[in-house]
Amino acid sequence: MNKIIFASSNYNKFEELVRIIKLKNTEIIFSDNKFEAPEETGTTFFENALIKAKYYSKKFSLPVISEDSGLCVKALEYQPGIFSSTYSGTNNALENNRKLLNKLKDKKDRSCFYFCTHVFLRKFDDPFPLFSSSQWNGYIAKESIGKNGFGYDPIFIDSKSGLSAAAISLKKKNSISHRFRSLKKLEKKINKLNLNE
Repeated sequence: MNKIIFASSNYNKFEELVRIIKLKNTEIIFSDNKFEAPEETGTTFFENALIKAKYYSKKFSLPVISEDSGLCVKALEYQPGIFSSTYSGTNNALENNRKLLNKLKDKKDRSCFYFCTHVFLRKFDDPFPLFSSSQWNGYIAKESIGKNGFGYDPIFIDSKSGLSAAAISLKKKNSISHRFRSLKKLEKKINKLNLNE
């Protein structure tokens, strides 16, 4: 069986990934924080995902799936964006949510979207990385709603259902989210490859 490393220290993202993506004769492995994460110096989601993919591929000498994702709020010039996980100055979801709600306190437009990019490398110096991306449209609630999910999910309201990403079931979330759509695109591309070559 082929093995692919998921290049992330976020186990919540890993759990979502393995529920969604189905690869032929392949096991996806969590990196398990064996190495200090690389510095994400990119200016876009794709650049940061590629940095992580190359770093973990070199460390493990295995194919890699990496991800970079975040929340983009229109009234805040699409911030926090690539800085979503440390928006409050610390990697703390509760503090990040509090800061965002405070920033939007006097804003009428609360529209936003989650954005996600995935990168797949067969090896560190793979000249043809595969990538995919997608977004999930919504708006920011005025207070936290729901107990499921992680990150900004308690204050992200799905524009279609009117429910927060933390109030819908995990099964439902994993069928409509930005991560689901991006991973399904990547799944098709990877399944066309012969990873043994």
